[in-house]
Amino acid sequence: MSGKQRRSWLEMAADAGELVHQLAPVCQRILVAGSLRRGKPQIGDIEIVAISEGYTLLDATDAWLASRQVAKRLKSNNTPIAWGARFRAMVWRGVSVDLFITTPEQWGLISVIRTGPGTPDVGFEQWRGGANQMLVTPRAKGGLLPDGMRVAEGWLWHGEKRLATREERDVFRLLELPLIAPPLRSCAEYMRWKSAGQNGIERLREQHHPALPTFQQWPSVGWDGHNPDVIFAPFGGEWRPYSMDMLQRLAERG
Repeated sequence: MSGKQRRSWLEMAADAGELVHQLAPVCQRILVAGSLRRGKPQIGDIEIVAISEGYTLLDATDAWLASRQVAKRLKSNNTPIAWGARFRAMVWRGVSVDLFITTPEQWGLISVIRTGPGTPDVGFEQWRGGANQMLVTPRAKGGLLPDGMRVAEGWLWHGEKRLATREERDVFRLLELPLIAPPLRSCAEYMRWKSAGQNGIERLREQHHPALPTFQQWPSVGWDGHNPDVIFAPFGGEWRPYSMDMLQRLAERG
C-alpha cells in the first residue's frame, strides 16, 4: 500500500482503466482483479493479472521504473516487495498496484486467486487467508481442493500432473463447484456450494441462483463464455459489469 486513503470504486476504477489502457498494447490479455473486480465500495489498491506479449510487459514496466513513472513498493525494512518476472509491486500515480504476470495455461487459476477475497468473512476467522486459503486447502482439511489436488508454483496439480486452467470456469469445474460471480465470492459462499453437492448445485442452477453468472443476467458485456474478463461496480446492493474496454472508456471520461 502507498499509505493513501481508500477511495471509492468509481475513482479507483478510472485509474485502473487508464492503467489497463497503458498496459494493453504489451499484453495478450489483461484483467483488473481484487476488490475492484468484486465490486467493493471502497478500494485500497489495484490488482492486475496479465499475459505478456513475449517479454514486452517486463520491458515496459522496467522502462516506467527507469523514467520514474512508477516506483517499487517497499517493505518496512526499505527493500522492494517484489520486482520479478511473475509479480511486480509498484506505486503508480500514488496508487499501490500489484501486477501478476502469468501464462495462458495458468490464467484461470491466477485470476480466481487474485480476485480473492484474501481476508476472511465474519464467522470464518480461522481462514486467515480468506477464500484464497480455502482454494489451496484440501477438502480433508476443510478446504475446497478435491483429494489428490494441490496448488503450487501458480499451477493446479493432480498428483504429479499440472492441470491447465485457461479460464476461471476450468478452475471451478476441477473444484467440483459452479462458476461463482466475483461479487459473491466469499468463504461463506464457497462453503455453501461445497456443502450443496452436485444434486443441490443442479437444483440451484435450475432456479437461476444469483451467485451463478449468466449472459441473461449481465447481457451488456456477456459472461458464461462470452467475455469472462469482467469486473463489477456496486450499485445499491446490485452490481453493474464492466469489460476491460468499458473500463478504459470510463477512464477517458474522467
